[in-house]
Amino acid sequence: MFFYQVYGLCLGSDFPLSEFPDRHGGQLAADIRLCHGAPQHTYERCISLGFNVSPQQPVDFEWPKRGMLLSNACYHVAYPNGLEVIVDGLGAAIYILNADPFEFEDFPVYLSGPLLGFALRLRGSLCLHASVIDLGGYAIALMAPSGGGKSTTAAAFARRGFRVMSDDVLVLTPGAGGESLAHTGVPWVRLCEDALKELGRASWRGQGQSHLGNKRRVQINQGEQALNALPLRAIYSAVNLDADLAISNISGAKALLGLLGNLFPGPSYQLPHSRRTDELKQLRQLLAAVPLRGLAYRRKLSDLPSLCDALISDSRNLQAASAVSKMQNE
Repeated sequence: MFFYQVYGLCLGSDFPLSEFPDRHGGQLAADIRLCHGAPQHTYERCISLGFNVSPQQPVDFEWPKRGMLLSNACYHVAYPNGLEVIVDGLGAAIYILNADPFEFEDFPVYLSGPLLGFALRLRGSLCLHASVIDLGGYAIALMAPSGGGKSTTAAAFARRGFRVMSDDVLVLTPGAGGESLAHTGVPWVRLCEDALKELGRASWRGQGQSHLGNKRRVQINQGEQALNALPLRAIYSAVNLDADLAISNISGAKALLGLLGNLFPGPSYQLPHSRRTDELKQLRQLLAAVPLRGLAYRRKLSDLPSLCDALISDSRNLQAASAVSKMQNE
């Protein structure tokens, strides 16, 4: 078995995953197993899930076309490109039913994104659709609709020497003192050709063209990827993608609805009712500990420096205010 460290867990795989960070040291016991072949279980009944295509996605975006909830805790998902998997209902295993999953060029993206995201949510982790950046001892998250510039902004931070923790998935678990810890994902960002040309470094290794949004997976150096979980200082949510740069606070019901709309993977991957109830509590706790900030900006590569400067300045102000608050409470 091959072992990898991703989203704070040990992933044990029946086959090598060259683009995933290796697990070094510690106990090599898999939290989630990636298995090649069908599980050795008997299922009593199946419930069909309704997978819908988001109108915000391009028409060639490959969403799951069907799925079934297996009553003794397994989910079956088949994607339009032919990739077919079963996810254990406790998030303990992912079974790949295809003879060769790597015949699907985007298999690493499916695995690191919706499949592991779904398994993690089943395990009790909170997962949001966001890019995550290490700004020096603390993390910030960037939420935006697909095509809204999350990955491009993350790459701009990496070019400045900051570390990218995750390109597309924010995985959170509780930390000490009520903090929310953001975990490291896979060492790549997915960039369009114009962003790659503008921001790419010679040391970044571009993978083949992706069918998921026509982007390339760009491997970044391990030195440019944060390796440990960090306290999340703020979540920045795009509220206007064609406006002057501005940052505002989002609170109350609007904040809760904003996070609910960014749970990852989306509503097509239906969780058990008890887990959805737990997630609602987790989101309320997150908003009590981490500010949700509204972000207005223009999706222009030329505006990236000012956008990064604004995020750094605002998050450092929040970090300083948090430190003062902790001192006053001690």
